[in-house]
Amino acid sequence: MMLLTYKLETLKVSRRAYLKEKSLESSRAEVARLNTEVVELRAFHDQIKEKDDQLLAMTTQVKELENEKKTWLDKEKELLNNLEFLKDQIGSSLNMGFQLALDQVRIFYPEADLSQADVSKSIIDGQLVETEG
Repeated sequence: MMLLTYKLETLKVSRRAYLKEKSLESSRAEVARLNTEVVELRAFHDQIKEKDDQLLAMTTQVKELENEKKTWLDKEKELLNNLEFLKDQIGSSLNMGFQLALDQVRIFYPEADLSQADVSKSIIDGQLVETEG
C-alpha cells in the first residue's frame, strides 16, 4: 500500500511539474508574442508620429498658402481698381484732347460747323459715322 501511495504521490508531483512546464512554455510563448506586438506597436507609433509631423507641416504650409492667396487676391483687387481708374483717365484724356482739337479748329476756322463732331464718331469713306463699342 505504501508503494501505491508513493507512486500516486510521484504521479501527482510529475503531473504538477508537467503542468508547471506547460504553463511556463505557454507564458514564454505569450511573452514572445507580446514582445513582438510591442515592437509592432512601436513601429506603428513611429509611423503615426511621422504622419502627425507631416500633417503639422502641411497645415502650416496650407496656412501660408492661404495668406499668400489673400495677398494675391488683394493685389488683384487693387490692380482691377487701378485698371478702372486708368480707363477713366484715358477716357477723360481722350475727351480733353478732342475738345482741345475742336478749340484749335474753331480758332483756325471760326465759320466751321462743328456741331456734328463727337469723340465717339469716326470718319469712314469720307463720312462721319458712329463708332460701335
